[in-house]
Amino acid sequence: MFTIGLVTVASIWPSRLNADSELGMLLGFDSERIAKTYPVKDVASAGEMAKLLYRLDRLPIEKIEQIADLDQGQMTISVSDALRIKGKIEEISLITVPEKLVEFLEMERFVRLQIASEDSDDRSAVEVFTSRLPSDAVVGDRVRGVGICLNKSGGAVATAPLQWFPASPKNVGWKLLSEAGVDVGSLSSVAARNRKPLTGEDTEIFYHMLAAAADMKDHREAPKPIHAVDLLRDPIAYTGEWISLEVETIQITRIAVVEPTRQQQLGSDHYYQIDAIGDLGNIVVEIAPTKDSGGKPATFENRYPVSLVCKTLPAWLEERIEQQAGTDSIVTPLTVPVTIDGFFYRLWSYSSEYMRQFGGGDQFGPLVIVANVTNREPSDADIVGVRRIGWIAAFAMGLGIFALLLWSFIVARRDRAVAQRRHQREAEQLEFPDESL
Repeated sequence: MFTIGLVTVASIWPSRLNADSELGMLLGFDSERIAKTYPVKDVASAGEMAKLLYRLDRLPIEKIEQIADLDQGQMTISVSDALRIKGKIEEISLITVPEKLVEFLEMERFVRLQIASEDSDDRSAVEVFTSRLPSDAVVGDRVRGVGICLNKSGGAVATAPLQWFPASPKNVGWKLLSEAGVDVGSLSSVAARNRKPLTGEDTEIFYHMLAAAADMKDHREAPKPIHAVDLLRDPIAYTGEWISLEVETIQITRIAVVEPTRQQQLGSDHYYQIDAIGDLGNIVVEIAPTKDSGGKPATFENRYPVSLVCKTLPAWLEERIEQQAGTDSIVTPLTVPVTIDGFFYRLWSYSSEYMRQFGGGDQFGPLVIVANVTNREPSDADIVGVRRIGWIAAFAMGLGIFALLLWSFIVARRDRAVAQRRHQREAEQLEFPDESL
């Protein structure tokens, strides 16, 4: 398998993070040009703002954050400085992009909102412009982001797409992720990549969810019990959901995390991928071959591959790996029935030898980011218990057979007695002919 290397807002004072206008230079917006973007009061200013947002969206967010961190301690704010913002939505509206720019910018409108500081001592409103916001975002939801200062007071900021933390998440998984600081707004784009390989677009949220799941080993929120076929039938409905799934492990691989940024984000230089099999019940899954390959559909009956990833393994599983392959093992074949709790990520695709037998094409399967792995093998106590139950059952069966034989014997004796009495009565009542006649 492939390994996974008008909304009103309460405002917030942005954190001051001056970077000597480096961000403005990268974007091609000096102070004079930024002055043409704000306030957005006509077609010309709307067009300039749309162009600024277009460029912000195409600059790596890590780079903007890097710039923002360079001079966080300065006391003054200047136009084109990098600013962090965080707060609660109070107001939101949409601004139309000039028609002549729509095709070029691939944007028909952008978002204007105000946010309120979560700090009760600071109620200064910040006007925020961003290219988009999740369609489910409402007043009261929290947002967080980084962008470029539009005025000297820091009260207006143009940002890269904001992170979104809904006040009323649609399910338990979204609630847990939001509380852990994971950008729930990114899940819609994750779902849009179903049945596609993992790409750079997955990197940020994948590692964030992997780190968040590791902190939820003892979480009391009950996961939603599901079957593998549920994830195949409706993956979008389960994206980010907190689930429980029974599978059987096949192979465990330790994956190295090389990039320092991801090591810091994850808090580790590796994680684990578990290749497993989930039960399909009576469902048969067919994957069509590639076009013009002439192959037949690949068929899966009863069981289907499921991919699991986790930051760490439970002690019992580490011990099992050490016993079987040693502590330095990278890949360990290991078959164990387990129950996992975790977050469904999406269906991902990967090349496989099995699919090549049917004309090629990628196989797709569920990818789950795991918090807990529980062994479903019977324990010694369970085995003793089963034996005791077997002995009791055998004894009960023996008693049953004995009782049946005893009942048959009693019934047989009773039947013989009844027959004998009947014959006696018949003999007394019938007049037999005289033998002398």
